[in-house]
Amino acid sequence: MRFYFPPRSFQITVFILLLTLCGCTRSQTQTQNYIPHELVGYWRTDAARYGNRFLKLERDYVTIGTDEDDVASVQRVREVRTERKGKITIYSISSINSQGPDLLRLEFEPTDGGLIRISHMQGIVWRREVPPSSL
Repeated sequence: MRFYFPPRSFQITVFILLLTLCGCTRSQTQTQNYIPHELVGYWRTDAARYGNRFLKLERDYVTIGTDEDDVASVQRVREVRTERKGKITIYSISSINSQGPDLLRLEFEPTDGGLIRISHMQGIVWRREVPPSSL
């Protein structure tokens, strides 16, 4: 019984094609241990439900709070995963505080000085603002 093997050039072509396909479908995810510069800032939303809330993103910290006398939640950044999808960048920010670990997933658009959409708050847009002098 004889086995048929395709010519060597065909095998090489198929191998290169498979490598190319693997490279094209691979996720373009990057990981770092700090918040990227384009996200750093003070963020607010016009949504009535979250009108008194703010999100402050610093290189090493995430602060979520209100304008009232409520104590803000300050979390230390552990890891930031970045995935680009066209003009939108998806960030997964892993952080921790005395309450334990947390994960904040958001989409960032660079238009109009920057827009953020937090994944679990469908349809709510956060915009970068100048922080109040008390912060």
